[in-house]
Amino acid sequence: MQKRGGIDAITEQNELVSQAMEAASKVAGRIGAGQVEAVLLHNSEHIGVLWRRLEIVARIVVCAEDDAAERLARELAVARHLSERQAPIVPPSGRFPAGPHFQGKFGLTLWQFVEHAAVDEENPAHVALAAAALRHVHDALADYPGALPSFRSAAGF
Repeated sequence: MQKRGGIDAITEQNELVSQAMEAASKVAGRIGAGQVEAVLLHNSEHIGVLWRRLEIVARIVVCAEDDAAERLARELAVARHLSERQAPIVPPSGRFPAGPHFQGKFGLTLWQFVEHAAVDEENPAHVALAAAALRHVHDALADYPGALPSFRSAAGF
């Protein structure tokens, strides 16, 4: 069967999001979070779902590669390391086990929900705050004991 272009791609993407949200709901039940109201926040390289009343964000990825569990565990370990050093990041969930959790073809990690404030890229004060935050993250990573992935490989260079 030949694809009709954009409509089929949108239908496939909507089905993937629906499956991911169902996987997140199953994980919520398994970890004792109960029934959750899931709200789609983001759909790009990963799917972000807010469990509204719990203020937890499930970051969901399709586990196509064999190293998915290792990558998700490293992501959480790095975030915990940064959080312990008060780096300006969104920390993993402390209320429920952050993961990684697996359901079907999906891997999930759980994060605290943080309301985002809009920034003005033309405002020098905002730019200075962003630069200082990035410096803090880099400084906090300096003593990370594990292996970090190369930026070039992560960005596909």
